[in-house]
Amino acid sequence: MYTGKANISLKPSTRLRKLWLVVLLLIPGYSQFICAQTARQQEVIDSLQHVIDTASGETKVLSMLRLATTIIQKGMPYKAQKYYELHEESLELSKQLGFIFGQVLVHSHLAHYANSTGSFREAIRHAWKEYNLASFLPGNSDSVFIESAYRDLSIAYRGLGMYDSALYYIDHAIILGEQMGSPGAMSLPYMDKGHLLVQMGEQKAALKAYYQAYNIVRNVNSNDPLRATFCRMIGSVHNTAGDYRLAIKYFREADSIYGSLKSAQYHPQQASHIARAYQYLGELDSALKYRHLALKRFIAYGFKELNINIPNQYCYLGMIYREWGQFDSAKYYIDKSLDLRIRNKDSLGVGMCLDEMALMAKMNGRYQDALRLLLESLQWKTADGGARIDPRRRAQRIESQSETYLLLGQVFADWNKHGAALMYYDTSMMLCNKVAFLRGKTLVQYHRGLAWQQKGIPDTAMRYMQSALQFAESVENRPLIAKALTGLAKLYVLQGKVIDAQVYFETALNIYREDGFIGELPGVYFELGLALMKAGEQNGALEALQKAYDHASSMGKISIQADASLALAGLYEERGNISLSNKYLKDYILFHDSVFTLETHQQLVEMQAFHESQQQQLQILHLEQENELTSLRAERSQYVIISLGGIVIIVLLFVVLFFRQINIRNQQRTLLNQQQLFRSQMNPHFIFNSLTNIQHYIFQKDSLSAGKYLAVFAKLMRNILNNSNKELIALRHEVETISQYLDLQQLRMEDKLEYEIDVDEALDPELTEIPPMLAQPFIENAIEHGIRNKEGKGFVSVRITKNDQALIYEIEDNGVGRKKVAELQKNKKKGHESMAVSLTRSRLQSLWGRRKPGNILEIIDLEDSEGNPLGTLVRFKVPSFGFAQDDK
Repeated sequence: MYTGKANISLKPSTRLRKLWLVVLLLIPGYSQFICAQTARQQEVIDSLQHVIDTASGETKVLSMLRLATTIIQKGMPYKAQKYYELHEESLELSKQLGFIFGQVLVHSHLAHYANSTGSFREAIRHAWKEYNLASFLPGNSDSVFIESAYRDLSIAYRGLGMYDSALYYIDHAIILGEQMGSPGAMSLPYMDKGHLLVQMGEQKAALKAYYQAYNIVRNVNSNDPLRATFCRMIGSVHNTAGDYRLAIKYFREADSIYGSLKSAQYHPQQASHIARAYQYLGELDSALKYRHLALKRFIAYGFKELNINIPNQYCYLGMIYREWGQFDSAKYYIDKSLDLRIRNKDSLGVGMCLDEMALMAKMNGRYQDALRLLLESLQWKTADGGARIDPRRRAQRIESQSETYLLLGQVFADWNKHGAALMYYDTSMMLCNKVAFLRGKTLVQYHRGLAWQQKGIPDTAMRYMQSALQFAESVENRPLIAKALTGLAKLYVLQGKVIDAQVYFETALNIYREDGFIGELPGVYFELGLALMKAGEQNGALEALQKAYDHASSMGKISIQADASLALAGLYEERGNISLSNKYLKDYILFHDSVFTLETHQQLVEMQAFHESQQQQLQILHLEQENELTSLRAERSQYVIISLGGIVIIVLLFVVLFFRQINIRNQQRTLLNQQQLFRSQMNPHFIFNSLTNIQHYIFQKDSLSAGKYLAVFAKLMRNILNNSNKELIALRHEVETISQYLDLQQLRMEDKLEYEIDVDEALDPELTEIPPMLAQPFIENAIEHGIRNKEGKGFVSVRITKNDQALIYEIEDNGVGRKKVAELQKNKKKGHESMAVSLTRSRLQSLWGRRKPGNILEIIDLEDSEGNPLGTLVRFKVPSFGFAQDDK
């Protein structure tokens, strides 16, 4: 440990000037902007290692630190461990030499690295050591590292969500940087402040900070990578605010600089950013051009297919084709992206692909498929939600989750299930509030307004639409402002306030025209025309509808063109202009037929794709059968040639084939049983009842109960899905699934149910392997029939014991008994439970095969001495698959 100035060793100023050059390469805030040539990195590593092996003293310290920085940039295996080892050795040697400069560099590097890996408290510890030691350095060196410490402290406190402390330290870094006067020292703290303000949801203030950083370096060097970085940040904020033209301007400037520097890390990304801005503008041709350019650049710079950037481009290409309505092309790119992202374990990317697939299903009216895909998307997006990640990445993940919940609400709204839609909108809003996602909050309020409008409650709808407008204005997102104005205008039309509606429609149209959102014009002109028709203003209605018709015609929006034609035909008929009325009526028939033809064509394309998929599967199966048959023939020929006697071996071969066929049939039968059993594992009524109960708690604003219910339900569903495709699972997982199921039933029945699970101590829950979910159908029968029909509290006991050759399950309840259940259900068809019990019996028989130990399944009616029912006992035996040995 450093104890005072006695150990300080400083060399003449000439040596410090050389060390200063090293600082420029080693200070984390500067090194991130150096566009290293990766082809030379291995040469640098080899030469540095040679210096380390042969040098001593301060030269060795600096070489070890340079090597640590290089291996991190290169991404060597076990890089974190090697990085820390080099720094620990450098720190120890620096202390022995009294080399304060080396100690400061070590702590500076480790603070920055800890921040980048989310170890924020460790970053604070190293930053303070850097700060304290830096005061002993001469000249301006202390200011350089003190500013670096301030920046690292600000980043760490930002990561911990302590924004006041983060602002305090970054403002000190700004003051110190301005005193130092160098462009890097002045601009980098402003960049960090911009990052902080973005995370706090202060978009306008963040933009101001980024512009301050940009203006500092703008005139220094036209190809300065710092300038490109600030352009990229400014473009991102403008993109978020809806200023897409300005975003494109700054993205292009960054693109030009990165292109001249041949930056593999950022040059391809700028094309991707430009493509996204054009896509938001609705200029899909330009978006497609830049998206293909981004993909081409990533490949040219040597990015592998599994790198996250390649599947990103495929996914966005799919989005563009989806917006065009070209679902076959969209599906091709989305599927390609999804496959790569699953292989790359990119959980957030997988969720984005599933969202796109759900959107296409929703657009085709396949709401159940859309819901399934969105729920699966949420599972992926929350898969590693507990991991420690960078705050901005965490915010991005939460924003993406909120978008999925918003989509779920839209699916239910299109399905005319507005209550469920509002529930999902509430969840989306909760997530938006968590990360100050104002754009998301605007969209949620807008769709809430639509839902209440469709429920026929215009006052509530108006309140949400006005809230959407306020959110959009707070971030100065003009496209969202226009969207909210259009929604309010439609509500005013419903209320008969056509003049107010006209003002809102025209304001929205002005925004869309001025900002170049021409794709939105046909729809708004059409709504304005309908409003003016309702008010009896035929001239204004004719003008608006004609513009809707013309704009839709130029953009190929046939459905709007058809609707506008029909409205124009009616107006001209009222005015007595029969020739124009007939013209637009013919147009309506023509466009309506075209829309119908397009929809029919899409359905035929989907049917053809399904048919081709089935044909491919049949061909694969046929080829597999041919290969297996060929293999069997070769096997037979080999035996015939070798044996010469042939007869005995042929008989043996037939015997082998016979038993093999029996084994295959048994496997097929087992697989079929497993598939049927999986379908019967969870009664659909139970699932929907559970979801209804969750919804009830939410409507009652009992968030604690809703969260508890939902957590248990999600864990149960995940366990069932994980276990259902496995032949054997650990006993611990089976007990966990049974316990979760009973917990959920206990919550659903409001404490009418108690249960116990007793596992033989001789069984090791980790080493004992059993077939999954054998007991669940009997437990479900006990609750749904025995206890549900019982007055008073019910009790279920699940016991699992072992003997020499089997595992014994016992499920006992104190319900009304089978006789009473039979009386209650005498007029009903045989249901889910009997099928599940039958399948379980068949499954047990398959497990035991020929070696059945007596009665493998018993269902016993429990009675008292007078014959009154006391409940039911189910006992069945499972063969041993791997019991743990008893303790000696």
